[in-house]
Amino acid sequence: MLKFILSLALLMTALVFATPQKLIQEVKIPALELREGQPEGSFPAVLTPHFVSAEHARIAPDSLVIGCAKAGTAHAYALGLLEAHEAVNDTLAGMPVVIAYCSLCDSAVAYDRRTADGTFTFAVSGWLWRNAQTLRDQETGSLWSHLTGEALSGQCKGTHLKPFTGSIVRVRWDVWKREHPETIVLSVNGVEAVSYTHLRAHET
Repeated sequence: MLKFILSLALLMTALVFATPQKLIQEVKIPALELREGQPEGSFPAVLTPHFVSAEHARIAPDSLVIGCAKAGTAHAYALGLLEAHEAVNDTLAGMPVVIAYCSLCDSAVAYDRRTADGTFTFAVSGWLWRNAQTLRDQETGSLWSHLTGEALSGQCKGTHLKPFTGSIVRVRWDVWKREHPETIVLSVNGVEAVSYTHLRAHET
């Protein structure tokens, strides 16, 4: 009986210490580096973007935009809209891309949405890694780093998204428009630039 009790105690101890390690291995990062942020869905991703011409875009000249250009194609995303959505699933010059913005670290990145497992659709996950947002793809539920483009957990763990091969800049709208007169501009629910946190509940 004593041997049985000792064996059971050893087994329970092993389970207690193995479980956190298993979780750390699954997430692929130290557990303390991953923490909850805003609830998932607080920043609804733009899944089917709509654009207007530069001529019809209602943006103040000194407003900031994130501009992406590739092979003669240029898209502009007003910083105010990116702050409200944080992820835009777009196609630019034939390349499926995600434009992701993290308000916490004030950085915008662009990744190719194509991987060996298919073309993914991204949204903000609500989890933070190293004080930056993470993305979750709708197809596998894998968690991806905003900072590095690496899948931190899930089916795609260890996969890296390829960076957008065009240019991506943060610039004043009047400057971008002058340098890229052919640009089109993201418009969500008829809004191109103004702060509209109160419209986040609308479907995009």
